Amino acid sequence: MYIKYIMSIFSLRNSGNGSFSISGLPDGFLKSDSTGISATTTIDTNDLSNTVQTRLNTIEGNITTLQSSSASGGITTAEAITIATNVSQPATQNIGNFGKSWSQLTNAPTDNGVGIACSGNGQYILKLGWSAQSYLSTDFGATWNAVGALGYTQWAASLSFDGKYMLVSTITGGAILSTNYGVDWSYVGIGGTPQNSKISFNGKNMVIATTNGIYSSTNYGSSFTSIKSESWKSVTASSDGQTIYAVKDASPPTIWKTTNNGVSWTNIYSNPNSISFDTMSCSANGKYVLVGLGQGVSSYMYLSNDYGATFNQLGASNGLSQGNYFKVDIDSSGMYMVTVCNTGHMFYSTNYGQNWTQSPLPSTYYYGVAISDNANYIYAYAPGNKVYAYNSAIMSISTTQSGFSGKGDIYFDEATNKLYIYNSTSSAWKSVTLA
Repeated sequence: MYIKYIMSIFSLRNSGNGSFSISGLPDGFLKSDSTGISATTTIDTNDLSNTVQTRLNTIEGNITTLQSSSASGGITTAEAITIATNVSQPATQNIGNFGKSWSQLTNAPTDNGVGIACSGNGQYILKLGWSAQSYLSTDFGATWNAVGALGYTQWAASLSFDGKYMLVSTITGGAILSTNYGVDWSYVGIGGTPQNSKISFNGKNMVIATTNGIYSSTNYGSSFTSIKSESWKSVTASSDGQTIYAVKDASPPTIWKTTNNGVSWTNIYSNPNSISFDTMSCSANGKYVLVGLGQGVSSYMYLSNDYGATFNQLGASNGLSQGNYFKVDIDSSGMYMVTVCNTGHMFYSTNYGQNWTQSPLPSTYYYGVAISDNANYIYAYAPGNKVYAYNSAIMSISTTQSGFSGKGDIYFDEATNKLYIYNSTSSAWKSVTLA
């Protein structure tokens, strides 16, 4: 997932001539060329709509710092305005109920499938079919429509922040792309069987791993170029698309990295345990990298918190039990992480992957999980079930006592008409009688 803001607040000052200047950013924190925002860049609002000008005025002094993913990266002025005017909650804020309150989307399909993906803002959700159709929601899961153009054997997908660009791996047909919010689709020219892909924040950069190499687009999917040969299992990328991590389909599994969109590559990790890797995800700046396991492999995930310099296997000390951590995803800050087992539970972390908690979702065969850039939305998918959704703005009260409770958890006992609160002491569940 991609996001462009974290850490601190910078000030937005009216220069008195129809423009705004940004201050309070450290040197080199953002790209400073003619298309990006730097510590001294002036945003000319004369060309902006009156609505945007008004909103910029109202949020003066409260815009979140825009984050660069690499020294050569950065974001454009238009992207900065998109974030400042559309994202309500920065990813680095503490989300107290993260991963705890879930509901099933009433109209979601229950067809067979192997994955789920969402746009960075959480609005667009793509449920991938396997021997079944794929379904797309454009309204946070309220309604769903079948996407016939994708066929019946989809494996993985990636979406841009606003959902305009969608890249899907269809095992029997190749990679298929939409550049207009899922309305129209067309196949892209790549070789081999597509595996996983990643689209940059604005959709300009795309990368996809195949059995024949890694392919990259730097023109919104208009064309793809091979940037690495051989067979690959998975890729993930920073929000500007420059830093790419890839899992090579080999024994032992290896992880490779490029910081210049594939011009040069470095083998950064070889798994001494020969544990099969698959899905991977990284934070917007590429600092945090979470690596999932191959389907059917029972072990633990691997995590890097130093831009891939080191990878460490997570374990019981991190709150995990051994399992098939099949799908993983990270919010843009790296603070919030999620994973699902295809023979078990959904787990989440709120401290950069150091500690993990089992969610209250039932144990089942999960085949997909996706998180929005600001961690306000999570979508989990299990075949035969309606899509499970977490929304930070909604507090739902379970009617069943959770077996993995934490301080502050609540549930309502319909039989006794009592509300129970978990206080983490010896007699943990305390009841409140309702009138």
